[in-house]
Amino acid sequence: MQLPAGPTPPQAPPAAAAGGLWHLRLLGAFELSNGRQRHGKLGTRAAMALLARLCLQPDAAHPRETLVELLWPEVAAAAGKQRLRQTLLTLKQVLEPAEHAGFQVIEADRFTIRLIAGRVQCDAVVFEAAFKRGEHDQARALYTGELLPGFYDEWIGDERLRLEGLFDRLRAPSAPTASFARLASDPGDPGAATARSAPPALPTTGPRHAALPAYLTRMVGADPQARQLRQAVSEHRLVTLMGPGGTGKTRLAVEVAQAMSAQCDFETVAWLPLAPCRTRQQVLDQVLLSLNLPTGQAGALAGIVSALDGRRALLVLDNFEQVVDEGAEVVGELGARLPLLHQLVTSRRALALPGEREILVAALDLPAAQATLDEAASSPAVALFVERARATRAEFHLHAGNRAAVIELLQLLDGMPLAIELAAARVRSMTPAEMAATLRQAREGKASALDLLERAPQRGRQDSRHHSMQATIEWSWALLGEAQRALLAALTVFQGGFGTEAAAAVCATSTSTPAGSIAWLLDELLAHSLLRLQAEGDTLRFALYEPIREFAQRQLSTEAAIALRRSHGAWALAWAQALPVTPSLPTLQAELPNLVAAMSHALADAAPQRAIALALALDLTLEEVKLPGAALATLASALEVCQDAALKSRGLGLLGLLEFLGGHGIESLRRIDEGLALAPLEPAALRARALLLAAQAAYYRKQASAALALLDEAQALIVSSDTEAQARIASCRADVVSGHDPAQAAALQRSAQALWSARGDRVGVMRARYRLAILAYDVHDYQAMWAEIDPVVEEARQLQAWLRLAASLNVRGGAQRGLRRWSEAAADMRASMQLAWQALAPRHLAAVLTTLPYAMLRIGQAELGVRLAGFISVYWPPRFGPLPQRDVNELRRVQRLAQHVMGPARSAAAYAAGQRLSVAEVVAQVLAVPAAG
Repeated sequence: MQLPAGPTPPQAPPAAAAGGLWHLRLLGAFELSNGRQRHGKLGTRAAMALLARLCLQPDAAHPRETLVELLWPEVAAAAGKQRLRQTLLTLKQVLEPAEHAGFQVIEADRFTIRLIAGRVQCDAVVFEAAFKRGEHDQARALYTGELLPGFYDEWIGDERLRLEGLFDRLRAPSAPTASFARLASDPGDPGAATARSAPPALPTTGPRHAALPAYLTRMVGADPQARQLRQAVSEHRLVTLMGPGGTGKTRLAVEVAQAMSAQCDFETVAWLPLAPCRTRQQVLDQVLLSLNLPTGQAGALAGIVSALDGRRALLVLDNFEQVVDEGAEVVGELGARLPLLHQLVTSRRALALPGEREILVAALDLPAAQATLDEAASSPAVALFVERARATRAEFHLHAGNRAAVIELLQLLDGMPLAIELAAARVRSMTPAEMAATLRQAREGKASALDLLERAPQRGRQDSRHHSMQATIEWSWALLGEAQRALLAALTVFQGGFGTEAAAAVCATSTSTPAGSIAWLLDELLAHSLLRLQAEGDTLRFALYEPIREFAQRQLSTEAAIALRRSHGAWALAWAQALPVTPSLPTLQAELPNLVAAMSHALADAAPQRAIALALALDLTLEEVKLPGAALATLASALEVCQDAALKSRGLGLLGLLEFLGGHGIESLRRIDEGLALAPLEPAALRARALLLAAQAAYYRKQASAALALLDEAQALIVSSDTEAQARIASCRADVVSGHDPAQAAALQRSAQALWSARGDRVGVMRARYRLAILAYDVHDYQAMWAEIDPVVEEARQLQAWLRLAASLNVRGGAQRGLRRWSEAAADMRASMQLAWQALAPRHLAAVLTTLPYAMLRIGQAELGVRLAGFISVYWPPRFGPLPQRDVNELRRVQRLAQHVMGPARSAAAYAAGQRLSVAEVVAQVLAVPAAG
């Protein structure tokens, strides 16, 4: 392709004449040619982007570090420099062919890279030069499309917008806009004749997208929702884009409107910013203004209808919530009188009009807490944070050191785009870890998230609401009635969501609202986009975004806050005590943040007994639903000040068991001893419970005789009708005797299974069958083991008992291994490890890591297997006491096999390397192994 040259094109030096002047097209497509060769692309996109950067700034000496940061912003510096060297070599092989020795296009040294003058002519540079000389016809001819379409680097996007702005200024005053392209069709077209015969109410001049806002940043992570919205606008005549302030409604609407205008989906696309409007007439005037029609006249609605009659048009009405009551009628009347009109509304409230299609703007997808670096980088929320942070600190990037802090920060911000952008603006003075700590403290009332999420108002921005979350939320608060405000403030007592019944039980009295009216008020708050909906099967729950929670919480008096906490605590205790024999584990998991908060509130309000009673009400479920570390700490603090000896005895026993299972070490079992010492002789059932826990502690300490004596004493105290205690004692006794009498242990577990079944406790039956599978493993009866464990896996999935599923998959992996199904065994164990890691369950994780090394060896991962053996040898003892003998034997077996496969020296080195690994490194290495081994 020969590009049009300027009036005085630069003369190529002799070397250039020998090698050939290169022409680079960047506008509309990438194309590199020199009369003999043509390249529609180069070896890599990075090579194309690098050449573009050099050509767009032909006189600059580009620092290598700057180029690395532009081309590979997420890559470590050393790796980026290596990539730059490889990319530069690719470019020079194309631009400086061997047959033209001495012909040089790019000059590079240790520090900079630059383009030699006169060797490459770039259409974008020639276009800009022609524009600056005032040669507009030549500039128009050169602009054949946007810069580097399909490239989404931030710096390319900035250049693209800058050049588009120059081209928009070149439009001939008489040229039609894209919005009215169909009216400017060929005179011979019958459609054009019809259009020309219509009243010329709308002007057909003006720049492309003149009425649509322009952004200097790119939209991140909203592509799927943009596609959904575009389809909805095409198919429905009234679409309301809803969501709280800061979720990106306006930006999403702009992107969709621009795309639909560019593709000529509509003849007319008009943007209506309604934030200043409060009345019907102001809405009508804004429509007139956006259509370049006279305002302030009578018959405004008729004028709009006349102008748009017969035209396929799209009106985008932004920020409608404060004028819904006055303006919704305008939207309805326009829709009724203009059958070709489509309207896209952004609002925090629905318009409640017939035919309205509501679309909720979703928060950005968040990575899991344990996501790897690559998984985190691919998250839209992380991508937005990193991009906006780099606008403040160019060197900022996601790396292993800040991965966890960035993920926690974005989770605390609920994935809200505005909150993420405001936090990213703080990276000049705060680290992600410091910001996350501030948000954690804000949840406890010790800091302010709203103070963190604020920036100075941006220049040139008429609407300043989005300079802070405080201002954004105040806008919504002002639109609420008194009853709505009172309920929203009261709902801040909940953590992690709530149902309608819970809201009525906790908030009705404090807000002086009849319990039956709470559901209607919740619906109104949802319609105002101040609550978000959490659908869990057939159950609906509500939740608050954290910035909204803090703002609303500030509206409560101290006395009202205390009363709400007490009401919430009473509801939480009653809810936990009413759990059925087989509880819904997903429901319990969803309610767990509220239960933990209620324990914390009880301690803060000097009611430690309430916190302990709540934990004890969850006792039977805590093998399947893990109590967070914060709740354990609260329980420990409550026990320190509790004066009720019987309650303290039970609480100490539960805390000691949970701490031990949570990896706090063998010393945590001393709490069980303290609990037994405090246990009263009456009632007998409480004493029996303390004795049972003491027997479990003795079992964990390898003290079988003491454990059996304690179990005998407990058995003598319980009555036959107490099937729960009978089942627990039988199960614990089976564990104790399993080492020397597997047959008796199996009989005891079957007895426990029958007792759980008689109670109707599916979870208890599942636990008993799980232990029967382990007993079969101990005697190498793998068929019996499979028969027990496979149904447990399915039951755990049905009950959504994820901790039990993690443990059961590990056991099933053992059965697969016993049947010599090595790949299947490794797959089950890897799945078990991943579940345990995601659930932050150290004992389950440790259990699978004692069985996984041998499976890794058998699928050809000898070195990894030995590293895992080394890791578990140092990870288990400080958390759970000495390794069981069978696990010691297993690790020795792994080492012997590895020495045979790898040799003694390599095996010893791998074992030592494993002892230095962190848990996260171990998990990452195991999951990196291909699934097929």
